[in-house]
Amino acid sequence: MLAEEICVKLRPILGEKVDRLWRAYLVEDADGKREIEQILNMMYVDNISTDFDNKNNDILAPPPAEYVRGEYPIGEITYAGKKLYPFCLREHDWIKHVLIVGASGSGKTNLCFQVLKNFIYKKKPFLVLDWKRNYRDIIQESYGKDVRVYTVGRDVAPFRFNPLIPPPGTAPKTWLKKLIEIIAHATFVGEGVMYLLQKALDKTYLDFGLYSSEPVVKYPTLKDLLNTIESTDAKGREAGWMSSTLRALGALTFGETGKTFNVRQQSDMVDLLDQQVILEMDSLTNTDKIFLVESILLWIHHYRLSSPSQKREEFDHAIVLEEAHHVIGKDKSDLVGGESITDVIIREIRELGESVIIIDQCPSLLSLPARGNTWCTIVLNLKDAKDVNSAASSLLLEASEKKILGRLDIGEAVAKIQGRWHKPFVINVPHIPIKKGSVIDKMIGEMMRPYSTCSTSENVTIVEEREIPGNEYLRMFFPTEN
Repeated sequence: MLAEEICVKLRPILGEKVDRLWRAYLVEDADGKREIEQILNMMYVDNISTDFDNKNNDILAPPPAEYVRGEYPIGEITYAGKKLYPFCLREHDWIKHVLIVGASGSGKTNLCFQVLKNFIYKKKPFLVLDWKRNYRDIIQESYGKDVRVYTVGRDVAPFRFNPLIPPPGTAPKTWLKKLIEIIAHATFVGEGVMYLLQKALDKTYLDFGLYSSEPVVKYPTLKDLLNTIESTDAKGREAGWMSSTLRALGALTFGETGKTFNVRQQSDMVDLLDQQVILEMDSLTNTDKIFLVESILLWIHHYRLSSPSQKREEFDHAIVLEEAHHVIGKDKSDLVGGESITDVIIREIRELGESVIIIDQCPSLLSLPARGNTWCTIVLNLKDAKDVNSAASSLLLEASEKKILGRLDIGEAVAKIQGRWHKPFVINVPHIPIKKGSVIDKMIGEMMRPYSTCSTSENVTIVEEREIPGNEYLRMFFPTEN
């Protein structure tokens, strides 16, 4: 290894001592250079392991401490096995979106708990779209006692959402066309089905008075839309489209899924955006989950667009999107021949104060617009070559560096944040000791009893919390921090 390369690797650990040796090396003669090279090699062996199979051989240079300071501690910068200083995100980083990827068991959920803990202490509202019932255990912690957990599709703490009700300020015809695109995206139906849905939903809206200047007395449901389509006389090509349309709507109106969507009065969505909320979707099928997630994203996007008090590009609310490839997957983007509607929503919603935290096991399955429109990328351990190459591309790792992604321990990650430092670096996310599986349905039901699914009451803060000083705040996340 050249003297210059050794100095570059040692400088983050030894600082000015290495700088002095490098300056001396530049002015020495051949004998002096050899002597300094021997000193540098000994220092390298003492400070950085040289075992062939040791992952410290894959070390990435850390950024200067001032470049990674911020209000939201995420992990600790590590270098050659040594923890250096906290890695933090800043207020304005969140609305530019965050991508977290890693194989199953690599520490994604623990990292997300770290993020949610920050949001709770900073009193930032959030919505976790929980695919597999991973996050309810946070309510047993003292800081998570005010988090609301809704069990979508189950009566423990039911959540009701009627996708046919446009957000306040959104014209019904505008909502109609966007919603049909969501149905098509979620159920993989084509242009013919979309045409039938547009005609039927337009008639349903007309019948229920949504185009009238008078207040709507009763909103239609997906069941009403299904009834309208069933009463339609379809001939020729439309008859073929009809069977696909009935299949798609039939699935969304059946069983527990039907209880979620087929309601005249839904949960107070506006109030929901002011709270810290987890939506558990494990009882729904994948198609139902995709439709619910995409409909909620669309609803939030249009509500923010139409809200006269909405401030631009100020972090107001976060959405945690688990199993993101189902919603912003590469296959669906390829199918529509460009950006899907969910890609567009995620790209545009940042200006409206929304942060989207994209979480997935397989970065290679995510669409290019989704990966490209994230400001901070955090990659935990990956195994598959496609995933490693995809993540390495997002991190701008050199070809010789990407092998580190397969050698990370649990809780270790390679991170890159645009605009602050030009190279990726390694972080360690501290383990949050949450006892998983300790929160049962009975506890959720009792906790959520005060909150009606159609409640419009405001959440009252009983105890006024004090502002936590910066050093004390860091110690809550990194107990050994001085």
